[in-house]
Amino acid sequence: MTILAIDPGKRIGYAIFENDGAEVERGVIQFDDWFSPVISNRPLVLSSDYSGDLYLLFKGDYDDIDKLIVEGFTHDPTIKQGGSEHWASQVVGSVKTFGQQTETPVYVQPASVLSVAMMITGYEKPVTKTGNKKHLPDEDSAWLHGRYWLHANEIL
Repeated sequence: MTILAIDPGKRIGYAIFENDGAEVERGVIQFDDWFSPVISNRPLVLSSDYSGDLYLLFKGDYDDIDKLIVEGFTHDPTIKQGGSEHWASQVVGSVKTFGQQTETPVYVQPASVLSVAMMITGYEKPVTKTGNKKHLPDEDSAWLHGRYWLHANEIL
């Protein structure tokens, strides 16, 4: 079993775990590359074979993906988001669609689990020189979503 956790957005964070919870890799993909048909410039490509199995093309290797974890996106009607391209919702939709097409389970998690995941893992959010909290790196957010799922399912 291989688990792929995804933090959607304009920059898409990803983290890959083996079935025992061991981290394989984490990184970032740009939104345009996620949807690009050209795969030579991407470290991560979701693909499927004729049997419907979901595969991950990663640095030239195929790893079977058994679970997809993605941070959900909710449009807040109290915030003016007119003109937004909603990159996160597009990525979430693509993950859900791909999961359904390949019969791969997709677990959508709210962003609120990140604070719990930070406590579970001991992860400390980065801060600026003045002590203000910085935006969580996208690849770390994906990693935390994966670790939360592994913890909640008693794998770690």
